[in-house]
Amino acid sequence: MPRSFWLYLYGTPNIVGSTLALFGLGLFFSNLISDWWFFIVAGLYLVGYRLTPTHVDVHLDRELAKENAFKAADKLVKETLKHVSQPVAEALERVWVLLQDLMKRLDRFDPNDKIVHDIQKTATHHLPDLLEPYLSLPPAFARFHPVKGDKTARDLLLEQLNNLEKSLNTALTDALNEDVDNLRIQGEFLNNTFAHNKDWLQ
Repeated sequence: MPRSFWLYLYGTPNIVGSTLALFGLGLFFSNLISDWWFFIVAGLYLVGYRLTPTHVDVHLDRELAKENAFKAADKLVKETLKHVSQPVAEALERVWVLLQDLMKRLDRFDPNDKIVHDIQKTATHHLPDLLEPYLSLPPAFARFHPVKGDKTARDLLLEQLNNLEKSLNTALTDALNEDVDNLRIQGEFLNNTFAHNKDWLQ
């Protein structure tokens, strides 16, 4: 089956519409409706389908990002936390706390150093690039439909966030120890690892 079919099947509008249609069938089998029952059931499905948003409208504020990329990323993370399941929210919150702590400690380094650039880019570009494709999926699709092997989109996102958390913990340890060489290596690793994540669900 094409991906578009599964996105439709797992889409919130289809789920809501199907629920209302089943309610209509329940009325029919309970003999509460008889004439025009088919059109009533179809109408209930269409009402549910049409009135339900297709997906969560959460994305990086591009205008804000032009003025303050970190503030735009912070806004995206906070909005994301409201719309994802608990395991994802907890993993994302841990990553964001680490990034915030790490960013504060970069003040002691030369702002022109690539270390600073790589860590900032992880916060303001690579993390949003991880989140936006996931947020564009219907919640049921993200949680239940396998997209790579037997792994769902949520499984893949959790893997990415857990890997990012480990890397950031290492980078934070290096920053606390003022181990510039190791921190530089870790910054480059983060940049190389998460530089091309816009298509991680493809």
